Amino acid sequence: MSLGKKLSPYRKVDSVSAGELAAFRKRLLGWYARHGRSDLPWRKKPTPYRVLVAEVMLQQTQAGRVIEYYRHFLKQFPNLQALASAKQRALLSAWSGLGYNRRVLNLQRAAKLILLEHKGRVPKTFEELLALPGVGTYTVHAINIFSRNADEVCIDTNVRRVYTTTFNLSPRVSDSELSALACRLVPKGKSRNWHNALMDYGALVATSRKTKVSPRTKQSSFVGSRRQKRGEILRYLLQQRGAEVRQIAHFLAVSKEEAQELLQTLVRENFLQKRKGRYVVH
Repeated sequence: MSLGKKLSPYRKVDSVSAGELAAFRKRLLGWYARHGRSDLPWRKKPTPYRVLVAEVMLQQTQAGRVIEYYRHFLKQFPNLQALASAKQRALLSAWSGLGYNRRVLNLQRAAKLILLEHKGRVPKTFEELLALPGVGTYTVHAINIFSRNADEVCIDTNVRRVYTTTFNLSPRVSDSELSALACRLVPKGKSRNWHNALMDYGALVATSRKTKVSPRTKQSSFVGSRRQKRGEILRYLLQQRGAEVRQIAHFLAVSKEEAQELLQTLVRENFLQKRKGRYVVH
């Protein structure tokens, strides 16, 4: 006897009713009014510039780690003009320890582009925002949602988990299907509050540990990685006037060949310069 095709335990996105969406919307906004986070500085005076800085910092970095970096960064670079004219050493020093240092160089390039091509105003259109260095589709929507309260949607790992667990959807549901559901859910004129609520709920309640839903892609180990070593080189050189290959190799406890390769990569990527046999921050 044939047992037939095994039924999926998950629902289809289009099976979620308007009534279910309305009930969840009301419940989540009520929860947010009582329990929403008040310690995130980028939610205060969310200008397009401040949101741009915050969203770039939050790329691949947890909010808790970003808070103090964000406050310190805005004190040093309070506007586009200050960021665009900053020395690279000052930028890397302000970013040191946050990781993915290329982000801050892209952020400065974006500031220069906004001043040059958009008269100092962060653009609004999808195409113009996407053209900024270091800005992807998610960041485009996040800038418009959090600084302009635009009726758009953005879905990060936490938000995806909230949607899939709330409505019993497959963790592998496509981005396009989930975006369609998100568009049905976002309350008109309240997009900023709605997305803040989603992110807080995903970070505080519907966590990966509680829901047992892991991200679709796992991050590779940081300890001992090239990324860690590159970051350590930059931190070391920010405190020095320069160093030779042998000094870097000794500091990292790696071979001279590996140190040389890492340093040459950082030179090619415009983080470092080589002067008279010594490497210095650009």
